[in-house]
Amino acid sequence: MELSPELTEWMRYTKERQRALEVIKSQDDCDGDESLYSYQRVGVQWLTSIKKGILADAQGLGKTVIASAACAWLRDKPLNIGVICKGSNISGWAIHMNDWFNRGVIWRDKTRGVAVVDHEDFSHTHIVNYDNSSALRQFDLNILIVDEAHHVRNRKTQAFRVIKGLAKKSEYLFLLTASPTINADYDMWTLLHLCDPDRFSSYWSYVFRFFDVSQSTFGLKVEGVKDSERDNLHNMISTYMLARDESILNLPGMSKKVVLYELSPEHRVVYNQMENEWIASLGDESVSASVKVAQVTRLRQLAISPKQVLSGFAGYDKIDKLVEVVQESDKPTVIFTMFEQAAILAKERLNQNGISCETFTGETKNRDDVIRRFGHDFRVLAATFGTGGESLTLVQAKRAIFLDWAWHPAGLKHAAMRIHRIGQNDEVEIIAIKSVNTVEEHIEDIIRTKGKMSIQEILRRVSNGHDKSLAT
Repeated sequence: MELSPELTEWMRYTKERQRALEVIKSQDDCDGDESLYSYQRVGVQWLTSIKKGILADAQGLGKTVIASAACAWLRDKPLNIGVICKGSNISGWAIHMNDWFNRGVIWRDKTRGVAVVDHEDFSHTHIVNYDNSSALRQFDLNILIVDEAHHVRNRKTQAFRVIKGLAKKSEYLFLLTASPTINADYDMWTLLHLCDPDRFSSYWSYVFRFFDVSQSTFGLKVEGVKDSERDNLHNMISTYMLARDESILNLPGMSKKVVLYELSPEHRVVYNQMENEWIASLGDESVSASVKVAQVTRLRQLAISPKQVLSGFAGYDKIDKLVEVVQESDKPTVIFTMFEQAAILAKERLNQNGISCETFTGETKNRDDVIRRFGHDFRVLAATFGTGGESLTLVQAKRAIFLDWAWHPAGLKHAAMRIHRIGQNDEVEIIAIKSVNTVEEHIEDIIRTKGKMSIQEILRRVSNGHDKSLAT
């Protein structure tokens, strides 16, 4: 079959462009702002050349800086820039964009729910959180930046549909994420579709080509990558993605250790009640769990402290063990937990023991001020994974303590990289405190062996006891 001249020319152009992008990725350095690291200058050139791509550098390599510098590199004319990020990062993005352009004015348009940076060269940056991403529809954007882009991996969400429309109209699209996939490579489709909707027009065409698919009780189940397509998938994804790991920085070392916590007798009684009967009581208080997600959540809470759900509990718990671990060093420390109440309990217990601590959760006000004071006015920051585990720089800390486990391995790595990143001059210590003979052991084992959480698998193991050989 003879190809048309137009298609032949398009294929030639595409191959040349791919070769040019691979050359950029392979460089150790290139032209650009001298204040950047050499690999950051390469990142700027790659983003501005590909126009629509995924910057998937590891946490701590400065994706925000690279994207901001890329916008500044393109300012041969006034630009309309849109940034979508978590609400806690809006002010940080405003400061970065203002630093990379001629100094302008930062203000909040409360009516439209947008933070605005009016730059002196008549460019404008409009910054919104994910819930308000539709507010960017009112602007004629040249550049769209999506921070923590793994949050739009679900193709069925309103956020994805809004960003899809914005990306289609924008000349440049910078998708920033250290975890382009959370559970499996099929998560990548949404990001690839945003970059090239013509090539990746159908999710199921992508899945059927590259993945094994089976029929289950609930419909089609996507399995692993086909062996015959593994290299093809890798090559195709790499066309749209630039990913470097932290080894490029030659950072100080990072040590890891696990501290075991044996539940005290009074703690064990309450935990076992929930595990065996899905109800726990203490005096006049009681708490139950009737559905699967609630059952796992309650076990996770009780593995830390019954006081999270039963206020009358006064025995020794994992929070007391945490205090002992913190007391072993006077280094600035960040505590990470899935539960806001656990962070509050940690703060209370540490303060009672003469250790200054503040919380950093979804309820925290004046977040920028809290981060600024950390390491000076107080020594320990108790943060939730969702609020403190992404898009922050906490290099004043020298230790991270995981009070419990995030739902996926990327959550743990993201949290650790808040500390072990550019600007860190000292060795970092990562400590995980694990409650022995509890749901935490199953969660750790499942994440380690399977790479993702499964509520059904956790409950199956709990109901069968603690034999790790039950893993399938």
